[in-house]
Amino acid sequence: MITKIFRHLWFGYAALIFMINMLIFSPIYLLIGYLFKERASRFLIVLSHYVVSRTIRWPLLIFIKTYGKKHFQKGQTYVIVNNHQSGLDFMVSATACPILYKYLAKKEVLQFPLFGVAVRLFSILVDRKDAKSRAQSIKRMEAALKTGFSVFLYPEGTRNRTSEPLKTFYNGAFKLAIQSQAPLMVGTIVGAVKLMSPHRPFQLSPGIIKVFWEEAVSTENIITSDLEKLKTQTKETMLNRLNNPLNH
Repeated sequence: MITKIFRHLWFGYAALIFMINMLIFSPIYLLIGYLFKERASRFLIVLSHYVVSRTIRWPLLIFIKTYGKKHFQKGQTYVIVNNHQSGLDFMVSATACPILYKYLAKKEVLQFPLFGVAVRLFSILVDRKDAKSRAQSIKRMEAALKTGFSVFLYPEGTRNRTSEPLKTFYNGAFKLAIQSQAPLMVGTIVGAVKLMSPHRPFQLSPGIIKVFWEEAVSTENIITSDLEKLKTQTKETMLNRLNNPLNH
C-alpha cells in the first residue's frame, strides 16, 4: 500500500516536472520553428534529445545505462527500432541513441497543446487508420534518410499492454529499411515497464533503465519478399535481450 501511494505521488511530481519543462521550452520550439522552419529541425532535435529529455528525467531519478553505442558508425543513417512498453520510452530512446533521428509519431499527439506543437517540428506524423497517410509517411521517412537524418520507429506501433514481451510488429519499419537500403539498427529497452507500466495507471517510480544496441543489420540486396524474415530476426533479437538482460 505504501509503495502504491509513493508511486502515485511520484507520478504527480513527474507531471509537474513535465509541465514546467514544456512551459520553459515550448516558446523556444515555437520561436525557432517560426523563424527557421525546416532548417530548425536539427537544432530542435538536439535540444530535445540532449537537454529536455534529461531535465525531465534527472529530477525524477530515472537513469539510463546504454550498451552497444559503438555499433553506430559516424555519418551513417539508420532505420532505428526499439520495443515499446512504457510511457518513458520516448525519453529513454532519445537519451540512449547517440545519433540524431526523426521519429514516426501518431497524429493524436497534436491533441496535447504544448507537447503537440513541439512534436510537429521534428517528427513525421501519421494517421495509422488512413492508408494514404501511411504511404505518405513512408515517403517522408525516405526523404529524411536522404537528407542525413536517421528515422526511428516503434514496430509494435503502440505500447505493449499484452502479457507477452512483444506485440505483433507492423511492416512499416522493415519496409522502409528495405526500400531505402538503410541499415536496420535494433535497440531493446529493458526495465522501463517496471518503473512505469500501462497496467499501473498514474504510477511511477525512480530507477535504472537499460538499453542494448546490436550490430546494424545490412539491408543491401534484401528484397521485399524477405520482409517477414527481417521482422522475425528483429523480434528474436529483442526477445533475447528481454529474457537475458544481463547478457551484454
